[in-house]
Amino acid sequence: MEMVSSYPAQAFDAGCADAVRRAADTLGYSNMPVVSGAGHDAVYMARLAPTGMIFIPCKDGISHNEIVAVEVDDIAAALAAVDNVAAEYDSAWEAHGQNGECREDVWGTTEDGSEFRLILVQILATASHAA
Repeated sequence: MEMVSSYPAQAFDAGCADAVRRAADTLGYSNMPVVSGAGHDAVYMARLAPTGMIFIPCKDGISHNEIVAVEVDDIAAALAAVDNVAAEYDSAWEAHGQNGECREDVWGTTEDGSEFRLILVQILATASHAA
């Protein structure tokens, strides 16, 4: 067998991981640290700036597949955690004399009429001020 490619593991920023854990704890959500072998974009972002991820449980543990299924409540919980983390970074940024909001809510409707909410988080801009 010939190895085609190999990528070293990428540790995420402990401060980001702690912020995610605090958000989940504050909101009363179960949480645990996870090691993922997937090549998420965050792996590459972590080389540039403090980075963290929030995973949502998938039905039968199947992810990265066209039959992936998640519960709307789990998506809502993850969005609430992201919002909480963004608020923490906003506060840290303001404590360092910076003025600015690091999140923006975007509401929309899918083709089937389902509403969604995206929370765009600009952690890159705030992470260096949060330390």
